[in-house]
Amino acid sequence: FFPSTSHTRRSFSAYTTRSPVPGWTARADVPETYRPAGAVVVFSDGRGALRGVDARTGAERWARRLAGFDAPVLGAYDAPTGLLAVSETAADGRSSRIGAVLPATGEVVWSRVVTGDAAPVGRTGDGTLVLASRYQGDLVDALVLLAPGDPDDPGSGPDTGSERRVELQERMPVGGVAVRGSVAYLLSQDGRLLAVDTAAGRGGRLWDLETGASNVSAPVLGPDDRLYLSAADGRLFAVDTSRGAVVGQTRPRLPNGRLGYAARVPAPLVAGNRVFGTAPDGSVLAVDARVAESW
Repeated sequence: FFPSTSHTRRSFSAYTTRSPVPGWTARADVPETYRPAGAVVVFSDGRGALRGVDARTGAERWARRLAGFDAPVLGAYDAPTGLLAVSETAADGRSSRIGAVLPATGEVVWSRVVTGDAAPVGRTGDGTLVLASRYQGDLVDALVLLAPGDPDDPGSGPDTGSERRVELQERMPVGGVAVRGSVAYLLSQDGRLLAVDTAAGRGGRLWDLETGASNVSAPVLGPDDRLYLSAADGRLFAVDTSRGAVVGQTRPRLPNGRLGYAARVPAPLVAGNRVFGTAPDGSVLAVDARVAESW
């Protein structure tokens, strides 16, 4: 599912993993953002109105405003729980409301208020929700872990669990985060990738990598300890997370060989042994994840 943008309109095209021909295309206002969430794609107009679209047909399933939120920001989708995270930071930046939405209906399952400017970025293996604690814009100074409540306590739930901070060694301008197990991978817009272990007693930097890319997408995790990201020049990168090294990259794909400006670079998609990406020349590409070294 990939976007393309003109000056005033944006179109979203859905592809199957077997064909380069779009299955369906939808149009939306340029400010509108989206998150694929299982069988539904959730759109937000940035002013509080959300809608859910069937990922297979493009038909609208629901449209609503979320209870307890004025203008929520879409966060990470968690496939094991089937929930989409949302967040909203107070105007003074002193607190944030974090919640989870059921993509099939748009229903808010739970929400809670945390201190500071924070946004949900993923879940650890034990179900702990990971937030990026932001300092002055996109600078992140810590990761905040919201542990789920005690399942044996009838009065406990996701909105009543414990909270713990993992401080970073330095503030980092983070554009995207991916989480696997207890490790969070923080990616800056200039291509720096940092691996941080969030586990209690083991928290700390594992490795720090300069990928050589700039103006990048959010990172996406795949099987076999691989992480993928796209760059504004159309290159698709594969990183080995076990040792913090770039193991493959495709060639640049630029219109007329010239680098333009991309306000937002779509993240790649991993499906089976294939990785899919888009490029500024208007193409959609698919590569074999098993042979990244020969891309």
